[in-house]
Amino acid sequence: MSTRAAPRSDRALPTQGDGSSNYTITDMQIQKFGRAGECTWQARYSYDFAKVGVPALTAGLVYLRGDNIDTVGANGRENGSGRSEWERDFIVGYVVPDGPLKNLGFMWKNAAWRNDIPGQRDQDENRLILSYSIPLL
Repeated sequence: MSTRAAPRSDRALPTQGDGSSNYTITDMQIQKFGRAGECTWQARYSYDFAKVGVPALTAGLVYLRGDNIDTVGANGRENGSGRSEWERDFIVGYVVPDGPLKNLGFMWKNAAWRNDIPGQRDQDENRLILSYSIPLL
C-alpha cells in the first residue's frame, strides 16, 4: 500500500471573499482593494470652491487601480493571477451656510468599478446623502 501526497506549490492558494471588515485607505465606495496578491495605487484630488467664491461647495475625485490579483476557481484551485480592477469615485457636497436651512448638507457620490476577475461583474453606484449638523457648543 502506498500513499501519494498531493502536489505542493511554493505559494499558498489565495482566499476569495471580503473576509473580516477593517478600514484601510483602499476601502472605497464599492470595493476594498484587498484581494490576494493585489498591489494597489491611488490618486486623489479635492477642491474647496471657497477659493472661487462658493464657500459651501466641495468636490473630490479618487481613482484606484489594483493589479496582480490571484483568483481561485470553484474547484479550489488557482485559476489565474495578474487580474486587475479599478474604481473611480466622484463626490460633490454642499452645506447651506446661512438662513433657515443653515447646516443642511447635500452630498452626491458616484462610483464606477471595472474588473477582469472571473465571476465578477462591473458595477456603477450613486448615493445621495442628506445631513444636518447640530451645533452643541
